[in-house]
Amino acid sequence: MRRAFQSLIPNSIEYFRRLKDENNLLYLSDELISLLKTFNDNEKIARVSLIKLEHVYYKKDKLMEKIKASLKPEQLKEVYILEGSSQDEVEKLTACIFKHG
Repeated sequence: MRRAFQSLIPNSIEYFRRLKDENNLLYLSDELISLLKTFNDNEKIARVSLIKLEHVYYKKDKLMEKIKASLKPEQLKEVYILEGSSQDEVEKLTACIFKHG
């Protein structure tokens, strides 16, 4: 995903379209992790967790709170918001990666 952003101008429309793709990636990674848990495939869960970790690591809780406050309830579905704090999510993902990766 990082390489996709390297060739883009930060203020371009294409850049913002790619940022929207990150939301889809995070939603899909959650869905995939829950599916893989039903099959008890820990190696693949660790792989998906690593991909998710690369995108969640730089999310700041204060920024997420401001985004939540500024959006209408129907717009919240379009933005990926962590359930708990970003630190808790990073710790959970890294624990999974170290255990099964």
